[in-house]
Amino acid sequence: MAFDAPAPSEPGTGYGVERDIVLNGQHEIHTHESIKALTGRGVEAFRAVDRRLPADSFVALVCSGETAPRVDAMTSLRGLSKPGLLSVLAFGPVNWPDGRQRLAVIHSAPHAGQFALTAPLKPTQVVEGLLRPMAAALHEIHARGTTHRAIRPDNLFMRAPGATILALGPCVTTPPGFGQPEIYEPIHTAMADPAARGNGTAKDDMFALGMTAVALLLGRQPGSEYDRDTLMIRRLELGSLEAVVERPSMPREIIDALDGLTADDESERWTVASLLKWLNGGRPDQPRSYDTSHALVPYEIAGKAVRKARSLAYMLGQHWSEGARHLRGEELMRWLRD
Repeated sequence: MAFDAPAPSEPGTGYGVERDIVLNGQHEIHTHESIKALTGRGVEAFRAVDRRLPADSFVALVCSGETAPRVDAMTSLRGLSKPGLLSVLAFGPVNWPDGRQRLAVIHSAPHAGQFALTAPLKPTQVVEGLLRPMAAALHEIHARGTTHRAIRPDNLFMRAPGATILALGPCVTTPPGFGQPEIYEPIHTAMADPAARGNGTAKDDMFALGMTAVALLLGRQPGSEYDRDTLMIRRLELGSLEAVVERPSMPREIIDALDGLTADDESERWTVASLLKWLNGGRPDQPRSYDTSHALVPYEIAGKAVRKARSLAYMLGQHWSEGARHLRGEELMRWLRD
């Protein structure tokens, strides 16, 4: 597998400060040692140490306040330790020297670095390095009544040098699904504002896991060759999996899992139990084939050709000004009747 080595510590912005901050009298947050791989919109990551275990290194994620963190998920996931997960160890408010109070979360550290999506992986690597540890981690997460909602290639890490499995990165410092590229979200949440995708269900995590497996097999982000509207139209007309891969190109030994995990009909999408059954040699029920029937003559809107009512509805909503003009005309009504 390909991984980026841990980035060397460097001066962080620290939201205007470069000195140690202490959380709950136990964890020292080194604001001058930023961790770029875990820093993103609404959160900055720093190296942290536990005063009781000064030789160990941890990660502190400090929320900026720009977005709402998932405090309920922090409570549910605190203390959960699985090989396929960067554990939440502690969280709480810290007084930042800029005069504001911020929420900080302490995570176990990914000592071997961040996963790099640079080359295709073999099916066995995807199964043993991703699907098996993720199934075990998600089983525990869902059993605690919460969801991860941040499963994607750039949020995968290695917890220790020499390890052969991936670990899910943080998921509690921003709204659920907030950092997800649309292709890792089911269709109904992919069309929503990133800050308003909601906690979702366990089935949303399964979709993200399936599409992440596709990304690792391809060595790139699925659907990256299409613009946003084209990709969504393809998903609505062909199905999410067929929209981004040619079925014959997918390895036969893993295609059943990809079909089950990325099914667009949530009622037919695999659960963690289904995935575990498959991993242990069983044969879970497969989703029915996606209905690809469509109009023979496409309808043109905003420079795109659509062939199904759902993709037309999507384009009308995305381009509502032009869509209003189409709705007032006769051509659209004729196409729908035909």
